Amino acid sequence: MGGFVSLIKRRLLQRKDTELIEYIEFAQKSNNQMVTLVNSILEYSKLDTKKSAEKEIVELQTVVDDICSMIAQSINEKQAKINYNNLPNILFNKSTISIIIKNLIENGIKYNESDVPQIDITYKADQESFTLYIKDNGIGISKEFHSKIFEMFTRLHNRDAYSGSGMGLAFCKKLVDSHNGSIKIESTEGEGSMFIVNLPTTIVNQALTSAHDEVLEAQ
Repeated sequence: MGGFVSLIKRRLLQRKDTELIEYIEFAQKSNNQMVTLVNSILEYSKLDTKKSAEKEIVELQTVVDDICSMIAQSINEKQAKINYNNLPNILFNKSTISIIIKNLIENGIKYNESDVPQIDITYKADQESFTLYIKDNGIGISKEFHSKIFEMFTRLHNRDAYSGSGMGLAFCKKLVDSHNGSIKIESTEGEGSMFIVNLPTTIVNQALTSAHDEVLEAQ
C-alpha cells in the first residue's frame, strides 16, 4: 500500500495538484503509523517469556551504559541527562531487564517538555527482592490513567504530538509479570513520573562475582 501511494504522489507532483498531494501525504502518514503498530504487535507476540526466565549475573551499570549508547541520538537531540551511579549486579535475565529499562528511559525523554529532560535511576534491595526506581521530570500522568498506561495500544496523546505505537509499557508489564514481579507508576500531571519495578531477585556481591569469574577462567 505504501509503495503504490508513493507512486501516485510522484505522478501528482508532476501535475502540481497541491490539494491531492496533501491527501496523499496524509495517506502516507497513516500507512507509516500502521507499519509501526503492526511491527510493535509482532514484537510483543514474539516476547519469549520462557526464555526470559533464564538467569545470569547482570551488571546493571553496564546495561544502562549500553542503553545510553544505543539511544545517544535521542539523548543528544533533547540534551537529556541520565543520572545513575554504582548500580549493582543482580541475578536476572539480561535481555529482559534491558528492554524494561530502555523503554522507561525512552518514555522519560519522549514525554518531556523540560528544557533539560532528566532521568534518575536508583534502587533499593533486601534479601528477597530488588526494586528499581526510574524517575523523570516529564509531563506526568493523571492518576485516573495510572493503570491504563500498561495496557496494549493505550495512547494518552495525539500521534502528532508524540510518536510511537503505545506498546512500550505493555512490553514492560508483560516481561515483569512473567517474573512474578510488579511495575507501577507514581505521577502527577505536569510534575513528572516515577516508575517502580519490583523484581524477585537479589543483589549479587561484586566480590563473589569476581571470585566466580576467576574460577571459570581456571577451569
